[in-house]
Amino acid sequence: RLLKNCCYTDGAGAHFTNQSLFGIGSRLVFDILMNSGNREFITQGAKALLTSGGFSGSYTTFGVTVAVNGTALPAGSITLATTEHLAIAFNPWSLAMTAVMYIAVSMMSCNAGEGKLAMKEGAQLCHTIGTWCSSCIRVLGKCVSCIEHTTSKCCFNSRLARMINEQGRAQLGMGWGAPKNPACSGFSVDQLQSIDFAKLDLTEFYASIVPTLPNVAAVKDAAAQRAPACYLGRGKC
Repeated sequence: RLLKNCCYTDGAGAHFTNQSLFGIGSRLVFDILMNSGNREFITQGAKALLTSGGFSGSYTTFGVTVAVNGTALPAGSITLATTEHLAIAFNPWSLAMTAVMYIAVSMMSCNAGEGKLAMKEGAQLCHTIGTWCSSCIRVLGKCVSCIEHTTSKCCFNSRLARMINEQGRAQLGMGWGAPKNPACSGFSVDQLQSIDFAKLDLTEFYASIVPTLPNVAAVKDAAAQRAPACYLGRGKC
């Protein structure tokens, strides 16, 4: 949109596998990243932290302040609700100023959903459908200048799922829909049984599970270069 391209790729997404986030599970599957419902434990942990006796502080956004364990509320705020550990207040002037600033920069920044999509792209989980003009300047009902383009993508919970969908759809003659209305649904049982898995090219998947072997020649060269220093230093190198 305008000067900001939010259709980028964040390589950090490749590290957000189930195994990386939990310490257990598959390093090839990204369910936790894909499904916000699997992150409820984070929300529960945050609630426990905020309402514990050992934590205090406040947080303000769009004129609304949340204060924990007796932290003072901003001057001029209107208290909306209080509990034993929590107080919520509202400042209309702060909201007005924040809203103006937000509107000014909203067309030049990326939202949380776009950031998450960038991580999915970094994990190679998505198939791009196409791009369309999602916002434009209109004169007499006619679009004269497009100010925002949106790219539609279908994303999956693993690279293997994405590959099977891409190649399986090609075998079955299934399309991905239009950019404005993408068709990201999976296969029915009958469709899945009709796919010839022997014809699928899973080279990318195999490469992701084969361990990277060390460069033997490089290791030998490094050892040869260190050997004289080890000899002259009587084993201290």
